[in-house]
Amino acid sequence: MTTFEAVAAKARLAVHGYRCQAEALLDRTEGGLGFTSFRVRVELEVDLADAERAQSLMTKAKKHCLVAAALRPVVDIEVSVLTPVTAGVF
Repeated sequence: MTTFEAVAAKARLAVHGYRCQAEALLDRTEGGLGFTSFRVRVELEVDLADAERAQSLMTKAKKHCLVAAALRPVVDIEVSVLTPVTAGVF
């Protein structure tokens, strides 16, 4: 979230809402017990005109995220961008 906040602020993206859910799979590996995958589901609420830009900025945030870069398994991020049309009035 912190990396996305910084990227969105720099791009002057108005974010009306942000919800996030993370899941991790713990399994046996060659090195012992460890995380084998991560999935982060993010739901953003932005203006309709900013929907594509919000998706792009989330991709940029993942690329620059120190936590995601430090984890061995790939971090899968699923993003849902909601606009007033898809979510109702903020």
